[in-house]
Amino acid sequence: MIVALLLAAAPRALAQSAPTGDAPAPPAADHPDWTLRIEPAAWYTSLEGDLTMPGAPGSVQDTFGVDSLNLDESQWAPMGTVHVQAGKWRFTGSGFSYSNDVDQTTVTDSGGLGNLTLASGDVVSSSMDFWVLELQGAYRLVHRQLGTMQDGSPRLVFGLEPVVGVRMYSLDMQLDAITGASAGTSTSNDDFFFEPTAAVKLEGEFARQFTIDVQTGFGIGPWGDTESWSWDITVGGAWRPIPNLGIRIGYKHLLMDLKSGSGSDQFELDGSLGGLFVGAEIRF
Repeated sequence: MIVALLLAAAPRALAQSAPTGDAPAPPAADHPDWTLRIEPAAWYTSLEGDLTMPGAPGSVQDTFGVDSLNLDESQWAPMGTVHVQAGKWRFTGSGFSYSNDVDQTTVTDSGGLGNLTLASGDVVSSSMDFWVLELQGAYRLVHRQLGTMQDGSPRLVFGLEPVVGVRMYSLDMQLDAITGASAGTSTSNDDFFFEPTAAVKLEGEFARQFTIDVQTGFGIGPWGDTESWSWDITVGGAWRPIPNLGIRIGYKHLLMDLKSGSGSDQFELDGSLGGLFVGAEIRF
């Protein structure tokens, strides 16, 4: 019986004492294992909020909902992000473009909108070209490796980054009255806004294949009669079936108040853009 017990225990002892043959993988570096990351994407979004257009001196200007002008229809907008990693530092450029052209729509609000005097039921055409560009710098302040897989690579890597940068807006709008008291009259505005931003980013990488990240921050541009403020949040996730190529999906929301001029010459867009996005992630 003793011999039988020894024979049963032998394989376990051999397994415990036998060398593994492969050296364990080195621990995760304190920064991502890539230098350049490119994220082209399409964002399904719509504009919400209120609009005020500049008019003639002494005129009374009212606030119109963008839905009254039919500028709130959802559409695909191109957007993209480029990250450059240098040790613990990350430098990012990102942006998107949103355009909307409405040949004819029946206005549901009434009042003065720039050079137009509109009543509910009047027909107008409208166009909007809007783009946003951001430049940011981030520092990997926290790096934690949680757990190890069988090959020695990290099971989860958690990171925290403070982020600072600038956000720039370009906005071009035009409205043409087709019917009503202002038929044949148009109003337009072309503006540029610039604001410093501060944000924080949290990121978790699982098994070197899945990534979840959240970034949120604020911006403010108090430049005299041209001012702006904003809050944005982006929640994204990526799956990389191969190390250098992945699929990325997520949600992005930008809340903003852009204002220039004063009195009857004031322009203001107090609104937001939000929606799901889908794209690719390319690493080098």
